[in-house]
Amino acid sequence: MIALSHRGNSKRHGSALIAVFWVVAVLGFAVFTGALLVRSDVDAILSRKELLAAEREADKGIALAANPLVEPWDPILQRRDAETGEGYEARVLSEGARFNLNTLLLREDRVVLKRLFAKWGLDPAEGDALLGALLDWVDADSQERLNGAEAGTYAGRGQPGLPFNRPFQSLDEVVLVAGMEQVEARVPDWRNYFTVWSSGKLDVNEAEADLIAMACGCSVEAAASLVKYRRGADGRENTRDDIPVRSLEELALELSLGGESGLEPGVPLRVSFVEPVERIESTGRAGNAVLRRTVILRRDGGRLVVFRVMDERGNLF
Repeated sequence: MIALSHRGNSKRHGSALIAVFWVVAVLGFAVFTGALLVRSDVDAILSRKELLAAEREADKGIALAANPLVEPWDPILQRRDAETGEGYEARVLSEGARFNLNTLLLREDRVVLKRLFAKWGLDPAEGDALLGALLDWVDADSQERLNGAEAGTYAGRGQPGLPFNRPFQSLDEVVLVAGMEQVEARVPDWRNYFTVWSSGKLDVNEAEADLIAMACGCSVEAAASLVKYRRGADGRENTRDDIPVRSLEELALELSLGGESGLEPGVPLRVSFVEPVERIESTGRAGNAVLRRTVILRRDGGRLVVFRVMDERGNLF
């Protein structure tokens, strides 16, 4: 009997010891998990603090760049605090450096659009279908043109209510056009070619060489030579030594077309030498946070008319 009682006590003692170990393990896991959660909360707070600081820096850049007394090359548009790591970099760009899609469509400038579609790798049939769909989208009637797309086409695609039969109010609407899915797949950065905010013409003093070539009907090499000329001795855009092109005659000469008579007939309607609508891009930094903000505006005398404010993904504020 005594031996049996001893064995029973041993079992109870062993069970109690196991229970103690189990409780200690659970408490240890709880403490470890709690520490991770606290660390996660602290990291989230720090990350949020850095993001807010980066946003503040980006806004500083926007405010300075919008000041009419600040030139695009002014060193005040860049700041970096060596101690805190906070700072901003702002750029003032011409919105006319991109094609105004509405202008091209309402004027039915098929030449430029077909050149652009060819650059994107669309074959002639694909280009004609996309062009027809774009033209049908911006015209006011519901009559479907050859290779176009009106309500019946979109209903068959499961997109009732389209097209809007008006000019595009944003580039986000362009993705709804029949045929744009091919462009989205092949040219993810297609938005960089277009705007709906400029005054309508391509600013040859800021546009890239490939867009100038499409607008003027010249080689990309000739357009690249023009870009090199306008950048001046330092070879950089928007600096003090830039040499702006001021006339069609000068444009033709720099494109090696022998004078204004060497330009395509449509060029005067496609290009400009100054653009009143600006795109201000400002990138703010703080710690590990980086935030970019874009504002599109027009200077109307002493007044600023803001068209659009966007984050780094192009989303509206």
